[in-house]
Amino acid sequence: MTSNSERRTLPVVTYTLIGLNQLMFLVELGGGDQFIDDWAFIPAKFAANPGANAITIFSAMFMHGGWFHLFGNMLFLWIFGDNVEDRFGHLKFLIFYLLGSPRPWRSSLWPPIRACQTSAPRAPLLAFSAPISSCSRKRE
Repeated sequence: MTSNSERRTLPVVTYTLIGLNQLMFLVELGGGDQFIDDWAFIPAKFAANPGANAITIFSAMFMHGGWFHLFGNMLFLWIFGDNVEDRFGHLKFLIFYLLGSPRPWRSSLWPPIRACQTSAPRAPLLAFSAPISSCSRKRE
């Protein structure tokens, strides 16, 4: 399964991101709950000590809640990522991916959203799908 457009460059960033996501998921499986507590983005931990927990904004984007979650995100990235990377270029695509990911944590810290969360702000946030789904948005 792939997209129908012709690409001009080899999507090395897309392939690398897919590999990193798969590797991180295997490490996550091996590390169990303690690994998730240490590396997932947990709003309450971040709010208590933003400096010490800032890395979780980025580590959480490579973590997934299960095999289907990983498969769905990687399929989406495989189909759309190569075209976006081809159009943006390797570096701009990587920046787009990395900067698009933190959107969900920002909303989890917004007071009206936090007030509605029953299990949060202690619930870990994993695999920010924002950069992957952003790849499919059609630009006018």
